[in-house]
Amino acid sequence: MKILIIYAGGTIGQVWDPVRKCSRPPESDADFSATLEKITSSYKDISFSYKFYTTKESSNMQPEDWQNLADLIYVEQLLYDAVIVAHGTDTLAHTACALALAFYNPDIQTSELLIPIILTGAQIEMFRPTSDGDDNLANCIETGVSTAEKGIADVLIVFGRSILLGARTTKTSEVELDAFHSPSFPTIGRILASGVRLENPPLARMPDVRERMFIRQIYQSKNSKTAPTSRFAINKPSNGLDENAQGISVLTISYQPGLSPLLFKALVDQPEVVCVIIRSLGAGNICTEGRPLLPVITYAYQQYGLPVMITSSFIGGNIQTKDETGVLAIRAGIIPSSNYTEPAICVKSQWLIANGLVKDLESFVNGIQTSFVNEVDFPKILEKTQKPSSLGKSAVANEGLSFAARLARYKE
Repeated sequence: MKILIIYAGGTIGQVWDPVRKCSRPPESDADFSATLEKITSSYKDISFSYKFYTTKESSNMQPEDWQNLADLIYVEQLLYDAVIVAHGTDTLAHTACALALAFYNPDIQTSELLIPIILTGAQIEMFRPTSDGDDNLANCIETGVSTAEKGIADVLIVFGRSILLGARTTKTSEVELDAFHSPSFPTIGRILASGVRLENPPLARMPDVRERMFIRQIYQSKNSKTAPTSRFAINKPSNGLDENAQGISVLTISYQPGLSPLLFKALVDQPEVVCVIIRSLGAGNICTEGRPLLPVITYAYQQYGLPVMITSSFIGGNIQTKDETGVLAIRAGIIPSSNYTEPAICVKSQWLIANGLVKDLESFVNGIQTSFVNEVDFPKILEKTQKPSSLGKSAVANEGLSFAARLARYKE
């Protein structure tokens, strides 16, 4: 069996620098492989290869990094049985969801992923005696072998003893070693004393021979250095002060009592904002008295046809919008997010836009309420009753700053 281990930054690969007397990122493939050798050397029947991708801090990972990482794996997966990605923990869940979506090809409505991709990280550097990185890496290897042998081709996260679906996982602690959970989706499996136990998970399977031949034809028709059909960046990198930088952004705000509706309106009016995600206080409830946000939501919907979505501030929150304030928010035009994790809905919004899968509000809502890689469950009741009325049917008041016009900024 052949396994590729990619270093994509983070604590897990850091080494001790005796001169500076501090930890530092590895500087090369050899530096990285030396860090892992105490674990990998015990697996005599596995051939390991190493790729040094980036030393970025996890918080500095960008949509371009997701795309480039997918590019790398897209080509390398033809040569290996499994890929392990060592990653910083802060945005590990974002990268996992992005990789799952990156391999999905809307043209053939299936994934081009041929092998399991398993992401992990560490809360403590591997050179420290109490590090969790050793166990996490060993558990990744065990999971990689088990899933490859079972014909699974999906993106997973292994952290602690848990095996989690990448597109359904979020970080829940900065200090606990069991730092990742899948709050609205069953744990895929566990690493026990007896080995890897998969809980009959609904995972994507490796393509059969005929499908593999079809996918290989897709590979051959593309430049071998290109990424899969997916992109994620919807604006250009800038120094943060360049007012001429073109592009659009998905904006996430956290609602707190006292938030000024006028501030919210000012954000909605910005042509760079193409989608707003509001992190609500409960299961989708929005303030309707005192400083109500509902008029601004209606304004965003009627004035621009702008998608405004609502999530929960609670880990595992499922947007049901059964209370009066939630129902009123739906009538005002807000889009419920069901049981998306926050990383997943942010990444998917960018994926839909960057890949031209949406052209108006209605197609955006349809995309959000469609599960491509098992990233969300949308109950039929939400699909039937919790879409804004006359969605996409009526003309918006301000065509110049409409959702469609803002999407065009991405293409400029």
